[in-house]
Order: sequence, then C-alpha cells, then structure tokens
Amino acid sequence: MPCVPNPPPCAPRDEDRESIRARLRAALRDRFGLSDFRPGQEDVLVRVMNGRNVLAIFPAGHGKSLLYQLPAALLPGLTIVFSPLVALMHEQQSILTRRYGIASISLTHVLREMNPSVFFSRLADVRRGQYKVVFLSPERLDDDRVMAILREQTVSLAVLDEAHCISTWGHDFRPHYRRLLRFIGEVRPAVVLALTATAPPPVEADILRQIGGPAEVFRASPHLPNLRLHVIGVAGEGEKLACLARIIPRLKGNGIVYCGTHEECENVADFLNARGIGAAAYHAGLGPRRTELEQDFLLGRWKAVAATCALGMGINKRDLRFVIHYRLPGSPELYYQEIGRAGRDGERADAVLLFDPADRSLQEFFLRTTHAEPADYGTVFRVLDAATPKSPDAIAGMAGLARTLVEVIAENLVDAGLARRERIVEEGKFVAWGYCAAGAAPAPAAIEPFLAARRGRVQALGAMLHYGQAAACLMQYLCRYLGAPDTQPCGQCTHCRDYARHYDAYRAPMPEADAFLAARLPRLDACRWHDGGFALDFHAGTKVGEALSRTKYGRHEPPDWLLERAADCVREKFRGQAGHIVQALTFIPPAADRPLVQSLAETIAARAGIPCLALLARARPTDFQKDMRTRGEKQRNTRGAFALRPDAPAPPGTLLLLDDIYDSGWTLREAARVIRERFPSCRIHIFTLTRTHHNDDY
Repeated sequence: MPCVPNPPPCAPRDEDRESIRARLRAALRDRFGLSDFRPGQEDVLVRVMNGRNVLAIFPAGHGKSLLYQLPAALLPGLTIVFSPLVALMHEQQSILTRRYGIASISLTHVLREMNPSVFFSRLADVRRGQYKVVFLSPERLDDDRVMAILREQTVSLAVLDEAHCISTWGHDFRPHYRRLLRFIGEVRPAVVLALTATAPPPVEADILRQIGGPAEVFRASPHLPNLRLHVIGVAGEGEKLACLARIIPRLKGNGIVYCGTHEECENVADFLNARGIGAAAYHAGLGPRRTELEQDFLLGRWKAVAATCALGMGINKRDLRFVIHYRLPGSPELYYQEIGRAGRDGERADAVLLFDPADRSLQEFFLRTTHAEPADYGTVFRVLDAATPKSPDAIAGMAGLARTLVEVIAENLVDAGLARRERIVEEGKFVAWGYCAAGAAPAPAAIEPFLAARRGRVQALGAMLHYGQAAACLMQYLCRYLGAPDTQPCGQCTHCRDYARHYDAYRAPMPEADAFLAARLPRLDACRWHDGGFALDFHAGTKVGEALSRTKYGRHEPPDWLLERAADCVREKFRGQAGHIVQALTFIPPAADRPLVQSLAETIAARAGIPCLALLARARPTDFQKDMRTRGEKQRNTRGAFALRPDAPAPPGTLLLLDDIYDSGWTLREAARVIRERFPSCRIHIFTLTRTHHNDDY
C-alpha cells in the first residue's frame, strides 16, 4: 500500500534520519514485539521524532495508534492525545500501561463522574510528571483545573486523533474540537501529529490551515482490497427488511446493520430475531447496558447488531465480516469509516448499502438541526446581551429554535469572538451565555467558516447519493472521492462483478416483513406520570397521518377504516395483555372550536368496548402546539393548562389517555400529572393516532 508524503518544507539531515530509524526499529522490536513497520509508518515516525508536524491519513486497520505510541516511549516530555472516542481512549490507555509499560492516563468525564477522588488523584500525578501519555476528550478544555496542570508540563507531542473533526468543511462532530488548536498554541508542543482515516482534499487543506505552520502529509491508499462493496436499490421499509432476512444468513461471521434512529434499531433487531437470526439493538438510549452489549458484540454473541453510529467508534473487532447500511449515511467519508470496521483482520468482508433515495430526508433533517442558516445566527445573536447571561434553554425559547441548534450556534459565536461563555458551575453543562460585541447581527465574514461547513455537508450528501446511483466501480468511486484519483477498479463490487442482476431476488416482496411493519407501532415513552404507550403510525408520509391531517385541519369526517384500526389497536395493545388491561378511556380536553379529540375518543371507546370518561377540562387558553418550535415552548404552553372537571368521576385503576398527535409529549404528560396528583393509585397508559419526529428527540 503506497504512502507518499508531500514535499517536506525542510528535510532532516541524513545522519539524523538514520540514527532515528535505528532507535525506532529497536523500540518496535523490544517494546512492541513487532518485526517491521507497515508501509508509511516509519516515514511518519522519522518526521515526528525530528520535530516535524505531520498529518497522516491512513485507512482503518493501518496502525495509526503506533504513530504516537512509539514516539511517546522515546520522547522526553508528555504526549497529549485528544480523541472524541471515550471507549478508544480507555482501550489505548490500558494497552499502553499494561502491555507496553508506558504510563498513561485517560482523563474523561466518565472517570470524573464515577469516581471524582480517583480523577483528581490521577490529575495530581500528572502534575508530578508520573505519566508519559494523557488521553483527553475535547470537552476537558472546559475544565480549568485540568488545563492549568497541562499548561505546566513540557509537551513533546500533541496528537489530534480523528483530525477530520477539526475541519470546518464538512464535519460537525463537536464544537470543542476547534478549540484544541487554541490550546495547542498555548502549550506549544514540540510536534503536532494529526491522524485520520478520511480526509478528502478539501478537508486535508482545511486541517493543514488550522494546524498552522509547516506540516507534511502522508496519505496511504484508501483502497481496501479485502472488502466487497454492494449497493442494492430498494423502495421502502418492507424491501429493506426482506433484503436483511435473505442476505444476512448468506454472509459468514458477525456484522453490524447501521440504522438511522433508536427505534429503527429496535425494530430491525426484533424482525431479525423473529426470522431466526440472532440480533441485538445498540444505541445511545440504552444507558449503562451499552457496556455489556459492547462486550457481547466483541465476543460474537449475535449474528448481527442493529446499531446507530454509536457502535464501532473506538471498538476494535478485527473479525467483523459484514457491515450493512439500512439507512443512507450523510457522506462518503462517514460511509468509508463505518465499512472500514469490517475485515480488519485482512480476511474477506462485505459492505452492503440498502439504497433508497428517499432516505436523504433523514440526513437533511440532521443537517437542519446541526448546521444553522445565516438567519439563525442573527436570531440567536440578537437574543444575547451583555447584562444578562442566558442558558441554551432560555435562548432556544426566545429565539424559537431547537436547543441542539442553539448550542451549535452559540459555540460558533464564541469561537468567532462574538460572544463569551460564562464559567461553568456544574460539570458538562452550559449555564450562561453573554454578549460582548456590538451590532444587530454577526458580520458575514465572522460566520463564513460555519456556513462553509454547511455547504460542505450539502455537497457530501450529494456525493453519497451519487455513490448509491453509480454505474461503475464502487471502491474506485470512494477512493477518488477520498483523494486517490489513480485507483483502479476493484474487480469485486456490485458493478465490477455485475451482481445487480441477482438483487431482485433479495428485495422481492416478503409477506412476513409487511406483516411485521403493519403490526409494529411507534412507541410513546413513559415518564413519571404515565406508563407510555403507542401511536398508530408516524405522522409524516403515512396513510394514517394524511387521513388525520384531512380530518383535523380540513374538517373532514374521520374515515371508518381509521376508527376501526384505532379500536383494534386499543383492543390488542391495551385490553389483551396482562398488565396492560385498561378499564376506561379518557382524552385531552379539546379547545372550544375543535371537538375532534373528544369525538374520536368516544367513537374508539365504543368500538373497543370500554367506557369513555370526561375527566379533564381546559384551565386556561393555550396556543396550538404545532406553532411552538421548541420543546421548552411546548412545555410552557401546556403547564397548568388542564384541571379535573368538577363532575369528574373517580377513574378506575387503569386508564387510557388519548390524544390525536404525539409531538413533544408535554400535553399528555401534563394531563396525566393532573389526574395522578388527584388519583395517585391510577395507572395511565397513553395512545395517539400519530407520532411526529421532533428536532430535540435526536
């Protein structure tokens, strides 16, 4: 695998280079137990040991970690490794300390939250110079105590792992990543080493610009010769599930099915298990269970794990045999990173993209919630003032924007020098923002890097769509996108081997998949006041959602099939299962001119064979929830909006609370609170006809 550097700004002296090579090879053999370097590694290490800044773009499994592990053992001062991957930091720290005898510590939020005394004890050891390597997440830049101690140290090497994250061209990892460069400017390490698996030419140029000063680039070929790439065109969830059920049993070993949402992971895992294919779901919403699932994944307990992108980052399973993408990724570089987790042992592996052009809508949704429009910057900027620092929640409410987007905008304004962030009084939480610049809106030049990042994301999504529709070699397409224009066709992908003519059998209709989807209802999460429940379907792009919109906003009568389907759902989900047998149905009290919910409740209750109770009344006027843009606004709009009717009967022990649409959940939560505070022994389940996806739910 060739690895070619750009022309160095100042080549090391030949005698220095040879002596350094000898030291490196001795350390490789004696400390790391390896006989030889992989292509390109030695050249990078010679430059690092000679005090030259380096950007190394090596594919997954090509040994990027050794590029800082070996210098850390030889250089006199401290090596600081910045990484966004907590799992990888803990793994690397353990390997360095236990296997190679290089004292290292991982100062992450996990250690500080779980055992603060140990965290600060180890921080004191850093001050005393007892560690050779310190691993940090970018968020540690907010910890003044950690940063002060690191500024006291002599730093020989600063490592930017996943260096593409600092690029403003096309990545929105975490805003803190950009502040690393400021910190590096303060501690002035002897060498900066940037590492990444993917950096298309625009990203490479941006990384070099932000690192500042001369740096050499070493780019190994991104071609993965043991990976077979497949693109299977599909239309809708039914064809996707059918493909999974038919393809996975044909593939050797274990693999990952990458999904777009938490609920999608659960659904895919449940469907595969129902088809006799051992599967588990993995996503960030699982909390502490994730650690156990990660270990089971590494041990190969399941044939497939249906996961969000949270799985695989920093987890090294070398014998992973396949990666399937159930949803379209947002960019070719993200796709390349995820498929690169398969076949790291060098054996044959498969990467399959189930390509539905309609999936671009989910990526466009993510784009809207992470990359602001120019007008959004002006809106947030005008909310800030010098006298009253504001929390992200307060800004979101005043600006009418999602909190997630507000946090990104506010961080960007701080980085642009247009705002300041108040001192954090509780670890990991922003508590105030202050305004420190004059003018009604930020200057266009100040926010141009962030707008450029947005344009880059749009272009990357377009390139991913082109990959799904490509008619030539898929590996060649990825390699050329990633900066290797001379790559030859791989000879084994969908187009090189003309596999596409076999795909009709995979996506052919499968009654079991259609039946699964018909019976699979969107879940409504439980809270303190109710036990959760179900919706008939999602609101956007579904037959149920279209029928409800015509009924609700067009003032049409609800179709009989919708009423009967709702009654069937109540009978099946809430009347026929132990522990879910509701004894009566109640409803969100309608506004004076909109009796739809009460009418639906009475009809559904009658068809389901349970009494309908009018328990709640409007305590005050409210605005329409659909006009509220953030969860905070929706919560304020519903707080105190309901009261028990004076003539309300005591409800039975188990009650079903109905509304037409589930959006943020605050309406049902507030109504359930009113009932439970008066009747604390009453258990409440909830049911709606549709459920929306809300910005703050991702």
